[in-house]
Amino acid sequence: MGTATGSPKIEHDYRGRFTAMTGQHGMVAADHGRCSDMGLKILQSGGNAVDATVTTALCQGIMNPMSSGLGGGAFILIRMADGAAEFIDAREVAPAAANETMFVGRPEAARLGGLAVAVPMELQGLHAAHSTYGRLAWSAVVQPAIQLAERGFTAHPYLAKALAAVDPKTASLDFRKAFMIRKDRGGYRAPSTGETCCARPALARLLRDRAMGLDFLVPGPPSSALTVVAMLRVLEGYKLPLAGAGVLGTHRMVEAMKHVYAARMSLGDPGKDGEFLDLNPLLADLRSAEYAETLRALIDDRRVRPQEVYGGVWNVTRGVHRPDAGTSHLSIVDAQGSAVAMTTTINTGFGSRVYSSSTGLLLNNEMDDFSTPGVPNAYGFPPSPTNFIRPGKKPLSSMSPLIGLQEGALRIVVGASGGSRIISAVAQTILRVVAYGQPLAEAIGGARLHHQLEPALLMAEEWRAGTVTFDFDDDVLRTLRARGHKTNATNWGASVQAVVSEPCRDCTGVLLYGACDPRKDGAPAGW
Repeated sequence: MGTATGSPKIEHDYRGRFTAMTGQHGMVAADHGRCSDMGLKILQSGGNAVDATVTTALCQGIMNPMSSGLGGGAFILIRMADGAAEFIDAREVAPAAANETMFVGRPEAARLGGLAVAVPMELQGLHAAHSTYGRLAWSAVVQPAIQLAERGFTAHPYLAKALAAVDPKTASLDFRKAFMIRKDRGGYRAPSTGETCCARPALARLLRDRAMGLDFLVPGPPSSALTVVAMLRVLEGYKLPLAGAGVLGTHRMVEAMKHVYAARMSLGDPGKDGEFLDLNPLLADLRSAEYAETLRALIDDRRVRPQEVYGGVWNVTRGVHRPDAGTSHLSIVDAQGSAVAMTTTINTGFGSRVYSSSTGLLLNNEMDDFSTPGVPNAYGFPPSPTNFIRPGKKPLSSMSPLIGLQEGALRIVVGASGGSRIISAVAQTILRVVAYGQPLAEAIGGARLHHQLEPALLMAEEWRAGTVTFDFDDDVLRTLRARGHKTNATNWGASVQAVVSEPCRDCTGVLLYGACDPRKDGAPAGW
């Protein structure tokens, strides 16, 4: 478990510090503290959770261009105070001329350059959400982002580090002009922390012109949120919270994790009326108590099982993944109890590195999230026929925004960024808050385990971000190894942003607890 000391060196530098807040009237938990502040101002000015989502998401795309933006896509999960709920799938779409063999023999083309770009959908998704549920005028919720794009901002450490890692050979001239600093003798360099950068007047013009015991609202494919709920359902059969007690509970959690990652490999975009895939049998299993019981029966409390056992009937070809830098998440609750969980992505860090100087958009490289016959993608996913490219199809995603209800009342709004580790991070956060009673900041900031079945390694966090140390208990790991788990230390983890709602003991109504992950530079804002 990490601890935090010290103060940020510049405004809104929260990386490596625990950041949590309590409020009664509204809460925003975003990947960047300035964006949480902007979303909160929308709530305080009479806007609802959806209004604040638009402002916060646009801000995150500007402040953290390596992680999100209008050049990418998003999953938006909405639950209004009156109980109305909707999932908006704004995932990027393969172009009409795309085909499943277009990257055979040239895998780099799926990651960098124009061919890597899928049709962006985030702006359409935000506008659709606002058109149906927003309270303020569209112009009012986009105006803060317009000003930010026009003026630029001082580079925060997370951005400065990300830009410094960009190979100039992979970045277009327009990209370098937009996000880097011109050298006196020619060429470009990454901005230093505190240096003004990243003004995008073309984007400003574009926006101005368009100016347990829990029930979950769960988006379907191509998201992976169902796998989180399926994992929790497997563990629920052990009568939580006892399932999570000590080494045995941790072993059961890891085994359940491996089972749902095995099943996830058969997911993909079904398309309208199943035009691409018939996922109904798999989805029925992931939603069913019977399938959870089947998986639970396959868990041996004494040892790990052979790889081909995991997932039951849905055990398929497996692969290995790498860190993800191109995703963001935000969780928002307003004074009326309406809530939004939105995960947004441009895939890998800075997407395709293609920057449109006419629109101010940094474009995604989401085509690499599809499978190409015989070729693994950027995260090592092996080729899966259920995720092959088809015109108009959307690639499978690990994004898993969730809203949890308890006896009909809002309990938790949660999601994460971090590629394949999103699923395990969201599940562990929910378990820690709901089943084990941990405070939200502690639940998010604690060291985590991750196992995605292949490679056959249990990854345990052992690293440091700023003043916070993530170091999973060595005694627990030692006992897990005795049960057959092969463990390995990992120096990164998914970044979770969440809001929890609890009855207020000393006041009327509820208390909202917002917390952002110290693994990234987010901070909540509430009142």
